[in-house]
Amino acid sequence: MGFGEKWIRWIWWCISTASFLVMINGTPTGFFQSSRGLRQGNPFSPYLFVIAVEVFSVFIKRAVEGDFLSGCRVKGRSEEGVLISHLLFADDTLVFCKPSQDQLTYLSWLLMWFEVASGLRINLEKSELIPVGRVESMDDLAGEFGCSLGSLPTTYLGMPLGAPFKSVTVWDGVEERFRRSSVRRRLEKIQRDFLWGGGNLEHKPHLVRWELVCLSKAKGGLGVKSLSLLNKTLLAKWNWCLANEREALWNQVIRGSMEKLEGDGARGKAFNDWEVEEAERFMERIQSKRVIEDVEDTVSWTETKSGKFSVKSLYIALEAGGSSLFPLSFIWNANVQPKISFFAWEATWGKALTLDLVQKRGWALANRCFMCLEKEETINHLLLHCSRTRALWDLLFALFGVSWVLPFSVRETLLSWNGFFMGKNRKKVWRAAPLHIFWTVWKERNRLTFKDESVSIQRLKHSFILTLWAEAKLFIDNCPLTIANFIDGWVLRQRLVTPTNTQLLLGSIEAVRQALQVLPQDNVALKFLLQATGDISASDIDLAVASKAIVIGFNVRAPGSVKSYADTKGVEIRLYKVIYDLIDDVRNAMEGLLDAVEFKATSFWQEEITIGTAEVRATFTSGSGRIAGCMVKEGKVEKGCGIRVVRDGRAVYVGTLDSLRRVKEIVKEVNAGLECGMGMEDYNDWEVGDIVQAFNKKQKKRTLEEASASMTAALEVAGIEK
Repeated sequence: MGFGEKWIRWIWWCISTASFLVMINGTPTGFFQSSRGLRQGNPFSPYLFVIAVEVFSVFIKRAVEGDFLSGCRVKGRSEEGVLISHLLFADDTLVFCKPSQDQLTYLSWLLMWFEVASGLRINLEKSELIPVGRVESMDDLAGEFGCSLGSLPTTYLGMPLGAPFKSVTVWDGVEERFRRSSVRRRLEKIQRDFLWGGGNLEHKPHLVRWELVCLSKAKGGLGVKSLSLLNKTLLAKWNWCLANEREALWNQVIRGSMEKLEGDGARGKAFNDWEVEEAERFMERIQSKRVIEDVEDTVSWTETKSGKFSVKSLYIALEAGGSSLFPLSFIWNANVQPKISFFAWEATWGKALTLDLVQKRGWALANRCFMCLEKEETINHLLLHCSRTRALWDLLFALFGVSWVLPFSVRETLLSWNGFFMGKNRKKVWRAAPLHIFWTVWKERNRLTFKDESVSIQRLKHSFILTLWAEAKLFIDNCPLTIANFIDGWVLRQRLVTPTNTQLLLGSIEAVRQALQVLPQDNVALKFLLQATGDISASDIDLAVASKAIVIGFNVRAPGSVKSYADTKGVEIRLYKVIYDLIDDVRNAMEGLLDAVEFKATSFWQEEITIGTAEVRATFTSGSGRIAGCMVKEGKVEKGCGIRVVRDGRAVYVGTLDSLRRVKEIVKEVNAGLECGMGMEDYNDWEVGDIVQAFNKKQKKRTLEEASASMTAALEVAGIEK
């Protein structure tokens, strides 16, 4: 159809970026992308319809110009009037023509041409042939055209169509549904009941006033449109179009129906336009304006950059103030489920139904936090400062290695929350974590309140980590499939090319930390999850379980109950009196991890030992591929050893020798001065003159210093500064 490549890419991007989430047995299974078509309710659908039907519109216009279709002429005060051939509204098309066999035949041809040009199919079963006035043989015409027969008056989109304009009864059905402001209030009540009570419109407390709900999300609302304000903006749009869209068909019909009247001048301005005071004010105004010649006067809208009116811009301009400081990006986070975001929105406004708000609603209840039984229950106490909730915040800060002092309120906490010091994936988890803490605490509080179930700190932590991990699987690509890998690889701090970490819980003085930080950590990172004084506690064991760490104590003790708890959880506790013993044990543990590491650049992890060299003297072709006839010049060549093929001083192949023969016999090795044949399953590009270097690899146990040196070399090869 002549569209440019850039425009086509735009359209394809709009279609292909939609994603869908399927619930199987009540569990989300992850998103998948759309490959064709538009989803139900896609806002892009009307634009594609307009583009496609524009072709049909051109067909009809040309048919009218060629007198194949007559159209309908709407006469106003003038003699000529306006000719209307067709109207397009939503996904419907209204075509006007004479009730004759010829014109209906022409129209059917246009429909067939449109089907061929667009690839769309006209559904005549959903079409109607409606006569205007008295028309003979309408049944025959409708039968030949292939559609049903309608009649006037009828209804279209719930509105009366074709009824006499003075008729009152035809509006009874519409009036029943829309009775001015009373209907608006009833509709808004339905909206409120649906928001707070669900699809069954149950009567539940409306926690946030409706005016606040109708604010935009940036101002702290939910973005629900106020029907009253929306009605004003939509009406204003017609005023704008009347002044600017002078060539539009509907504008011509309205203007053609009006005529300027001259009488005693009471209503017109013809006799008052040139009063002296008006003229003076007019002259003062135009002196500050620049006149552009040969350009028609237009009206400009100041609320948009383009100067064109939009309903959205007027709605925002008329909208109430709201809150200028609102954590919009954190609450309506793309990585958080809407129900969790909605609760965070309630909590930010302090409107979640905690005991203090229940008392304000007239209920005579004792106000005591259900979780800690220590202080009065408010939303800020429950979600931030409750002793049990603090355990979740401490766990979160320990996992991310962050020191943080929580503000007083939920809003202040979200406004001050940032993650500029983290990588992309960890930042997504970090930004979503506060909302998941809110949701976890609220669910467990309600379970304790209404089901009388016990809620332990361990259960809180488990529920929080499980919820955070489940959400991360939905919204983050390549998220680990196990909780342990999720915590190790995505939550805990990692270094560049750090395959594994040694994580420690330290209850000691700063000297221990400084002594351990001296150890090289290029390959195995030492992570301090918690540094504190005093004896080792059960909460330290919980943190070690969540992060798969060990607990190290220097000049402290572990009570018997804590040791038993650690044994049941599989957590190792190490206690030291001498700092050098502590450092040596940590060093040995870190060096032990070097053996378990699988690193892609194996030359930095294994020692390569050259065993011989050979030269390719000839090449042969056999049933299994090309064979290199070689002379071993130094050392020996072994079957299964590593080989490097060097050509013009550059390695062209590195692999393992698959086949080694000596005078057609398969042998294990060939020594210097002897000829042999070499074959490879995945390499056939042998050339005469190639040098074959044979080598073996030997695993070498390295110290942290050697590992650090090899890591530095690897980074230099990759062009990365350490």
